[in-house]
Amino acid sequence: MSEVVELTIEGRIATMTLNRPEVLNTLN
Repeated sequence: MSEVVELTIEGRIATMTLNRPEVLNTLN
């Protein structure tokens, strides 16, 4: 179960990051 939860959280973070290009620019 923990592995599935981790993948879900990573997916949410990835989606949120892709939806906000300015965040990508800040991280890079």
